[in-house]
Amino acid sequence: MKFFFPKKSILGFQILSSWQSIGSSYFLLFLFYFLAPNFGKEQIQIFAENLFLILLNISVLILTVNSIYQKNKKPLILWLILSFPLWLLVPLEIRIILYALNNLLF
Repeated sequence: MKFFFPKKSILGFQILSSWQSIGSSYFLLFLFYFLAPNFGKEQIQIFAENLFLILLNISVLILTVNSIYQKNKKPLILWLILSFPLWLLVPLEIRIILYALNNLLF
């Protein structure tokens, strides 16, 4: 069974390789841990924080799935070592997305 996976994105850019997806995921997680605690307490700042959390965590989820799907995984042991923490974070990312959506809607 062959899955359809495009070679280019919607905007015409090339899809990231497995290693590029892993590196980008770690960069976004670095931003998350340093920027998320610095949002304020006013209503507009809380709204911006929730949008930031949703966008960032959906991006990390997409990059994690892309790193699994792409074929360039050599050396395999190094790829597994670097990918495994991202797989462990998937439930936490989904939880953060649901938390931020809940804050935006209610």
